[in-house]
Amino acid sequence: MTDSAPTLSITIQSVKRIRLDIRGVVQGVGFRPFVTRLARDLSLSGNVRNCGSGVIIEVQGMSEAVEQFQSNLVSNAPEHARIERVEKMEVEVEAAEGFSILDSLDQHAQRVLIPPDVGCCDDCLTEVFDEGNRRYRYAFTSCVNCGPRFTLIEGLPYDRTKTTMARFEMCSSCRKEFEDVDNRRYHVQPNACSVCGPRVTFLDSNGQPIECADPIAEAARAIRAGRIVAVKGLGGYHLACDATNPHAVSLLRHRKRRPNRPFAMMFPDVQSVRRLCELSSEEERELTGSRRPIVLLAVKKQIGASTLTQRRPRVPVEEVAPGLQQWGVMLPYTPLHEMLLQEIRRPIVLTSGNLAEEPIVHRDDEALERLNSIVRLYLVHDRDIATRCDDSIVRVWSGGSIVLRRSRGFVPAAIDVPVSASKRIFACGAQLKNTFCLLGTTPDASAGDNTDSIHPFPRGAQAVLSQHIGDLESLEAQSGYEEAVRHFLGLFDFKPEVIAHDLHPDFFSTRFLGSFRDVPRIAVQHHHAHLASCLAENCRQQPAIGVCWDGIGLGLDGSAWGAEFLVGDLKDFRRAGTFRPIPIPGGDVAAREPWRMGLAYLRDAFGNRWRNESKGFFENFHSGEMNIVQQMLESDVNCPCGSSMGRLFDAMSFLCLGIHRTTYEGQAALWLEQAAAQAAPTQDALPFEVDVHDDLLIVEPSKAILDAVARIRARTSASDVARIFHNGLCQVVVDVCLRLKSNGAPNCVALSGGCFQNRLLLDLCSARLVQEGFEVLTHHSVPPNDGGIALGQAVIAAARIG
Repeated sequence: MTDSAPTLSITIQSVKRIRLDIRGVVQGVGFRPFVTRLARDLSLSGNVRNCGSGVIIEVQGMSEAVEQFQSNLVSNAPEHARIERVEKMEVEVEAAEGFSILDSLDQHAQRVLIPPDVGCCDDCLTEVFDEGNRRYRYAFTSCVNCGPRFTLIEGLPYDRTKTTMARFEMCSSCRKEFEDVDNRRYHVQPNACSVCGPRVTFLDSNGQPIECADPIAEAARAIRAGRIVAVKGLGGYHLACDATNPHAVSLLRHRKRRPNRPFAMMFPDVQSVRRLCELSSEEERELTGSRRPIVLLAVKKQIGASTLTQRRPRVPVEEVAPGLQQWGVMLPYTPLHEMLLQEIRRPIVLTSGNLAEEPIVHRDDEALERLNSIVRLYLVHDRDIATRCDDSIVRVWSGGSIVLRRSRGFVPAAIDVPVSASKRIFACGAQLKNTFCLLGTTPDASAGDNTDSIHPFPRGAQAVLSQHIGDLESLEAQSGYEEAVRHFLGLFDFKPEVIAHDLHPDFFSTRFLGSFRDVPRIAVQHHHAHLASCLAENCRQQPAIGVCWDGIGLGLDGSAWGAEFLVGDLKDFRRAGTFRPIPIPGGDVAAREPWRMGLAYLRDAFGNRWRNESKGFFENFHSGEMNIVQQMLESDVNCPCGSSMGRLFDAMSFLCLGIHRTTYEGQAALWLEQAAAQAAPTQDALPFEVDVHDDLLIVEPSKAILDAVARIRARTSASDVARIFHNGLCQVVVDVCLRLKSNGAPNCVALSGGCFQNRLLLDLCSARLVQEGFEVLTHHSVPPNDGGIALGQAVIAAARIG
């Protein structure tokens, strides 16, 4: 018996070369260095380059290694990258060695996704505070994992020559880092140091440099001494003062013409936040995350009632946030802020650099001109800001986080939506809390159905929502809106083919349509846009019940809507329910004077007895002014009827809390929410009735008002009445939705509109609807207020044009 000869198995791998077209957030996030290292680790040759649509890769090598490259490309992408689509094409094998980064292709850039600005990372902070490091105390230290992106980009592809860093030529040390594939600053466009990069200067009121060894330390000393300092940041100027100095905070309020609106504060670190604020794990994640938004936090009860230990100065709660027990808190997000706060060693007020109702100032000459009535000192730098971008605001509720103002850290990240747009759509947005929106298709129709995609993006579209623009009431704000629109359209090479806008003809965002002559227009009802915004954010095309509560929006019938129950989808809707309309004496003036709505609701509920029954509510009130409003109501002059939920909140804030006048939008509702949150939980609720009129469910508020007045006269605490008011609203939401469902409406409810910024109302309604078996949709990364209207307008237009 002889042994058989061993069989030799040989696997012959073929060499292949492929081209990958990567779409998504892949510029300015270290994607090309990542690709280079990945290819070299797998012994692959080829190249990578930026282009107008993202990144193009050509890679060649053994088939198995190429397949591994494709897999790792998606699974191991950099932290801030977002790969939306990878289109693959096999190309002819070439004689090639090594892998390199090529110059960018300067193509049309309408499909590229630009990364938002990112808060300073721990590695960079370590360098900034390391005396032995060459970037010690350098205010513009950044790397692939952090730093400015959106606010310094002037054009695409994302290369240094198309940013506000273009005029700063890198020194040899920075150039070496920039060209070292193993360095975290490899091809980082803002890369710089104290030798070659931007510099910080401390200026006086005339714009002249103040002689000092360390401008940041000098500014810190000024703030600790009670001065107000303008600080140039990533997306604009802030006004800073010592938050523990009541005189400084009061002076800032006076000069900024902001008597009551809460100020945001920046704390040195999370430990100092924990000492003064209630901080849940979810709130801490938002606070310390790379976006670094302003997070609304409850003040610890003992802080509001007493002083801190003698070693720590007290933050004057009433000065920082008048009437409230919550603060808007953020942590430093640039090296400049980190060094400033380390020098000051206490919280500072850090509020937008502007006068009331104006956009944040972001240009140096503007700052010296427009802020000179507020500040005498300026901490500035010589890196220009390409576009203004305010701080974002986030609030945490039982269902997660909700963005109340979407700006720095979020913009211009794309939003996946469930409807494909056959044309490029520009949505103008609302009059208040304005943002605008661009909506274009992804992928291109020209790609056809033969695209070989290893990471397919669902057939649909992506929307890009602008940064927070604000209220478009002033000429300065309107100019800022026009400037931001021009910047976006140019940056994305976006030529609108359809314009979506609000029904209201007097909104500036509607009148702005004159800039787009001969472009087809689609008018969108305000509350339908709220519903569609919530549906789109949740990637839902199917119909839902929309509970859309806010101040005022023009209805299809020409009246003021604001407490709406809709049934609809992205294309169409019907008004299924509403609150009975009530006269709004003075129209928009009533939003600033809650007593007017208090009077209107008392008169409506009590009829001829209202004068006797309202005694005690109008004591020490100017009789002449009150008589004028009475006459307006009796003669129906300048008293448009509306179903505004915002005005109902105003009326209740007057009845419960005695709030006569407000100085900022939503103030009365915010104070009423706080009062309700302080009350003990109860099942008791104000009795709202629901009637039917011509197939429209009508919520009757009069019994609720009568009940509230009776409780107030019985000396029920204001907090308890505010709580049962919220409970009553929650109950009516459940009752109406159950009635609509029994009549064939969907088993899904979307909660949208400015009233659902109210955490208590959102918690109550969401929990009760879930108990009743409804699927509940809420906002998360898109504001429920008018900051989300533009997204709704855009997806409605897309659905209608098909």
